Amino acid sequence: MDIPVSVYMDNKKYMWDGNIYESRDKAQDKETAYKQDGFETRLIPYDTVQFLVYSRRTASAVSQN
Repeated sequence: MDIPVSVYMDNKKYMWDGNIYESRDKAQDKETAYKQDGFETRLIPYDTVQFLVYSRRTASAVSQN
């Protein structure tokens, strides 16, 4: 099964972090770390017991000096 690098959910583009997590707990730990860094995240079940984490962050405005 091919894993899409990006997915659209709620009209927002999320990027896969490239890892397949062997348990929900491991995936949730990574999801929490991304959220602490300011990312929006989605946890997606994959196969029967594995999980994928997709994340996105909106670009912040660049200050003009």
